[in-house]
Parts: sequence; C-alpha cells; structure tokens
Amino acid sequence: MQTHPGPKPTVAVTLAKLKHCPPLENEVSPLTKAVHVTAALVLRKLCRMAPSTHCQIRRHEHRLSEVALSDREAAHAITECLTYLNLPPSPPALCRR
Repeated sequence: MQTHPGPKPTVAVTLAKLKHCPPLENEVSPLTKAVHVTAALVLRKLCRMAPSTHCQIRRHEHRLSEVALSDREAAHAITECLTYLNLPPSPPALCRR
C-alpha cells in the first residue's frame, strides 16, 4: 500500500520560508567587486581633484554613506570620497539647486 506524501506546501508557507533566507545581495562575483572598487576610486579621484563635481556627487551622499558603512571592498574609498565632499572648498564653489 502506498502512503500519502502529505499536503503540498502552500504559497504562504513557501514565502514564509523565503523571508528567513539570507539575501542574495552579498553573493557577488569577483568581477563585480572589481568594478565596484574601480568606480569608488574614480569617485574618490573626482572628489579630490575636481571640486566642481561636488554638487553632483553630493546628491548621492545618502547612498554613498550606506556603502561607506558597509563591509564592502569599496567602503574605504567611498569614506575618503565623503571626507573630500565635506572639506571646505578653497575657491568659492556654488551649487545649482
């Protein structure tokens, strides 16, 4: 005699299990990590060498601060970028609002 395998899992049960899975966001390839670090280094160079770009970069300061506080490889370069953004400008620079 064959036994019944039991009830099939419902969508609600499956979704409840998925909520407890770790996010896949942390699983990035080495190539993606290299691209992130390269982009962070370019941003750092722009913040350091071109004060005229501060206004455009400052628009993304909230997202950059999230990256700076993360454990990603690009965090150190982004932290330096934010430091350059918050230094007083030597020549007067005006931001368009």
